[in-house]
Formats: sequence, structure tokens, C-alpha cells
Amino acid sequence: MKTQLVTSVKQDGVTNKWQKRILKFLLNKIQLGDVDFSDENLNLSNVVSDKINDALTDLAKPSNKLFYIILGVHIVFLVLAIVLDKT
Repeated sequence: MKTQLVTSVKQDGVTNKWQKRILKFLLNKIQLGDVDFSDENLNLSNVVSDKINDALTDLAKPSNKLFYIILGVHIVFLVLAIVLDKT
């Protein structure tokens, strides 16, 4: 199902290049394995939009990794400055 959605996005002539790239990226991030497609009341557009919204929420969560990397580099430079001080 997901491959059909990706190919339809690729073949769409109305959508511009950046929108296609973003849609392909988001469709590759979502998992449709837990969706029951045999359900009669299933609205595929709602399911896909909910999954994409969840993926965007996960991607938008801030990370402190960059802060800790910069802090570690500063500490290493401080230690090197203390150790290599020749005056």
C-alpha cells in the first residue's frame, strides 16, 4: 500500500518537486503494518494523515545532543589549555 502511495506521488504532475520530495520522505517514515485494511469504516486519508502527523511530531522533538557535544569540546580545550600551559 505504501509503495502505491509513493509511486502515485512520483507520477503526480500537479505537485511541485519539493512537495514530492517531502511527501516521499514522510511516506517512507510512516509504518502502515498495524493498520487493519479489512475494516469497512477505514478512512485511508485519515490514517495516513495521522501517521504523518505522528512522524512529524517525532522529528520535531528537540535534542540536547549538540549542546553536550559543544560542552565536551569546550571542556577538552580547557583541559588541554591547562595541561599545555608553558608559562
